[in-house]
Amino acid sequence: MNPREKLKRELMQKRGYCEGQAYFPHRCIGGLEMNELFYKRNDCKQSEQKKYIVDERNCCLICSWFHMTHGHTKGFTRWYAQVQAENYDDFREYLDEAPFKIKTTSRSLLD
Repeated sequence: MNPREKLKRELMQKRGYCEGQAYFPHRCIGGLEMNELFYKRNDCKQSEQKKYIVDERNCCLICSWFHMTHGHTKGFTRWYAQVQAENYDDFREYLDEAPFKIKTTSRSLLD
């Protein structure tokens, strides 16, 4: 099993629901998908850097409908950054210490 599939299974056990419900209540359509929010797979070129992307601080579970309609919006990304900051003491450091040039800084999301 690749690391991305492994993380999705772990998130399904820990969270197990469409996390977009708290942002925009809706009737979920489609299965749960794992969405990278702050860093995308295209942000880095080296396989070592991709390990940084597949991290529970960077990913959420959302239904297919929410993924298509709200999953990549700035509003949801900023909202989810606040959620992650409440759940992970090291979230600000995670955002600021990406090992590649394109960075989503904690300042742009949390201040």
